[in-house]
Amino acid sequence: MIEYEATNNMFLILIKNYINFMNSTLQYYKENYIQFSKETINLDLSENYEDFLKLLTKKSKILDIGCGTGRDSSFFISKSFDVTSIDPVVEFKQIAKDHFDIDIIQKSFLDLDYTNLFNGIWANASLLHVSFEDHKKVFHRLYRALTKNGVLYCSYKYGNNQFSKNGRKFYSFQKESFSNFIQEKTKFKIKKLWKSTDRRENRLDEYWLNCLLKV
Repeated sequence: MIEYEATNNMFLILIKNYINFMNSTLQYYKENYIQFSKETINLDLSENYEDFLKLLTKKSKILDIGCGTGRDSSFFISKSFDVTSIDPVVEFKQIAKDHFDIDIIQKSFLDLDYTNLFNGIWANASLLHVSFEDHKKVFHRLYRALTKNGVLYCSYKYGNNQFSKNGRKFYSFQKESFSNFIQEKTKFKIKKLWKSTDRRENRLDEYWLNCLLKV
């Protein structure tokens, strides 16, 4: 009985910490979505698009999670892909509609409930807000959402730590640590991992880990 109560209390503490974290991270984007949009809406990710899209056939279904302004979704749509765009921050909906005529579904990637539906999932700079403890659960849902031979792209700030910045919490990986996570905790197979510099002019000294995975 004591052991059960201790386990239950620990679970409740984790849930409380997670809710507090998500609230603070989402609150940051709610309060700073205009500035964030200005900084990211015109970034050139063409090299990353190419690596991802060459693994898909024309008119494949793509899920863009944490889509923000809709920049990446717009590019995929222009290439005749069938795109579903989701983001938990409601304020991005109007930005995406005004700039790209895209309708965003307000949904967190932690609430994904799709099964065998998408040929590709694009998660650019979004999963880095998911705690290490929740990564296994999220990747299980991502795997379930993909069809046979499906492709997942995701990216993280390069490092092996967790840190907070302006109320947001980040979880970073390097190649070795991410490889270990994928091989030990998920069913995905690693297609390609590579390091790149930040595309924003004032952050050229920051690096990213880019990841291509297959079902």
